[in-house]
Amino acid sequence: MTAKVIQLYETMLVHQGVLLVGPTRGGKTTAYRALADALRTLHETEGCEVNPFYKPIETDVLNPQSVSLDELYGEDDPLTLECSAIKPSLGSDIADTHKWVVSDVPVDVPVD
Repeated sequence: MTAKVIQLYETMLVHQGVLLVGPTRGGKTTAYRALADALRTLHETEGCEVNPFYKPIETDVLNPQSVSLDELYGEDDPLTLECSAIKPSLGSDIADTHKWVVSDVPVDVPVD
């Protein structure tokens, strides 16, 4: 499991979006939670000065089939010209935390 957590961390350093794919009870949730705990602990002990990637994690777990695509990705309101989305702050580059959206759905199930 340790090797998979390290592999996830190294992948996240070079990619903005990561998919964890595997069989049920294959350790996907355990791996991302272990990484989140490690990054939080490193932030508390070492701080962001040592490594800017050492930040606490905000995790939102959702089933994308339970929301519309407009809610998931956001849509512009023609009256207010504001973007409405489930988490509008996800696109913010400057943040004190990492923001993870965990899509809890089988890969073979089509998302409308």
